[in-house]
Amino acid sequence: MDDADFPGGNGDQQGAIDAMRGERITVVKGSIASINIRRPVYRDRLEHYVNLHHKTTMHTYRLLKYIILHRINNHHFDAMYYLNHRFIHEVYMKLITKAWERAPRTQDTIERRAIIDQYLPAYLRLVGINDPRELPLMLNSQQSAMYEAAKISTAYLNNVRNNFGKRLRQVINVLLNVKARQRALRQLLRGQAMDQRAINQAIRRQITNPARRFKIALSNRTTIEALHARFDDGPEGFYTTAIGQLAPFLETYPNNMQFAQDNIYYDCKANPHLHFKAFFRLAELLHQRQVRSFCVFPLRQSLIPGYVIIDTKILMSQIFQRSVRPETDGVGVSVLKREQHDLQFQQPRQQGAPQQQDFPYITDPEVQIPPNCVVIDPGRRDMLYCMEENSTPQAPRMFRFTKPMQDKIRKNKRYRRILQQMKPRRIADMERELTNSNTLNLQVYQQYLQNFGRVYEALLLYYSITRGASQTGQFPIHRKLRLSAVINKNRCDQFLIRFLNTKFPNTTTYIMGNWSAPHTRFQEPIRGLGFRRLLQKHDAQTGTTLHMGFLNVFLSATSTETLPPA
Repeated sequence: MDDADFPGGNGDQQGAIDAMRGERITVVKGSIASINIRRPVYRDRLEHYVNLHHKTTMHTYRLLKYIILHRINNHHFDAMYYLNHRFIHEVYMKLITKAWERAPRTQDTIERRAIIDQYLPAYLRLVGINDPRELPLMLNSQQSAMYEAAKISTAYLNNVRNNFGKRLRQVINVLLNVKARQRALRQLLRGQAMDQRAINQAIRRQITNPARRFKIALSNRTTIEALHARFDDGPEGFYTTAIGQLAPFLETYPNNMQFAQDNIYYDCKANPHLHFKAFFRLAELLHQRQVRSFCVFPLRQSLIPGYVIIDTKILMSQIFQRSVRPETDGVGVSVLKREQHDLQFQQPRQQGAPQQQDFPYITDPEVQIPPNCVVIDPGRRDMLYCMEENSTPQAPRMFRFTKPMQDKIRKNKRYRRILQQMKPRRIADMERELTNSNTLNLQVYQQYLQNFGRVYEALLLYYSITRGASQTGQFPIHRKLRLSAVINKNRCDQFLIRFLNTKFPNTTTYIMGNWSAPHTRFQEPIRGLGFRRLLQKHDAQTGTTLHMGFLNVFLSATSTETLPPA
């Protein structure tokens, strides 16, 4: 598929011209109730398509990483070229067998296919495919490739957007040895019989504040010479060593590059593709210091076939295979028509219109706090700690929604125990061979691909057809439990609303704390925005109101202070 076949390419020009001429577009809305989708032949085709698509997608993730690891050390490496959905689409299409392949119509498509062809034979040999004709046959797969390419590109960019800032701060702390220096200084000052307040002030003055200034200086577009001139740490050499080790990271940016808002932490959110190579260098620095690194290349690790987009085109070409015709059962018909004179009298769009915030703050002057309020404090184990404003120690009016309560409703431990009891020893041994998928070393990754190619077919067969301990179930047990987990997750939200209505029947306003806290390993992340949207959805149904704000502001009249979670 060429650029002309993508939305926004040359293939859309004729549609735009037709719309300008006032062509009428008819959209028929209907269900597939009139089509017997439960026929065994259709169900077998659907299962075959899902397994084939899942297998091809996993190879797409791994081949893309294989290509990037070969080319990322190139001085002219352009991350957006390889993370673009058009390039990933070509990677997907190279991993399937087609009845015929249309000649490319653009020079960009020719260049993309030439790059992929350089590494495809070596990749296939590593994963145990000796002949390209052994690749699975999938006809009319362009639509599936487009959907999956967009998802893979989004996964890469979101990984940089969400993790670049905190990983940069982590690397700086490791290079400056902040924790060890703080520990040594604290022990030294305690030996001098200093009080805790003086010790904290000394640590902040000598270690924490200089490290913070170093992070701020690095966030601006600065040179290595400017950093050396600004941070001269004398004989200890912490900053000199750190600047020298950060040189490969700083050299990934062109000399004439300027960050948006003159801040790297802002620019990594606005333009994540410009920071992918720097993100890779940060992971290499941690690996060189023998510190646990982080994931740079997102790979689909789940061997259970999961969510697959199936639209009408995929349904007709892959499942029904032109054996039925799409039809409507009278649900609805929409006729969209746009005349040419309508385009001449369009109102200009307002630029920079102020957006209304979804959750009002209690500190806003226009907010009127009605009676019967419930304050909510989000946390980790106590995921929601709710207290009514009229609650007293003698007559408490409180409600705690804890992590064990959520697990009991979602049945996470039960499902995990069922799957672990069913898993044979040989499957567990195969999975242990695939533990180094996050490596940044090309040789280690090639060894991983060899292990992956040796055990993948057996793992896919186990996770695709296993139907339970008795092997008598109608559906594969892994897919069944995965779907049940999604259903139970939605059911858990309904239970939470029911608990709140039972505990606080006369509530008119929920007031929830609004702060951010970093994720902690082995701990449940604080679900702030998800709970707000859940309560806001409940507000629209019951007429209650949700206000956001810091709890210590609202509870100042009672001299109670609630701090953000540590």
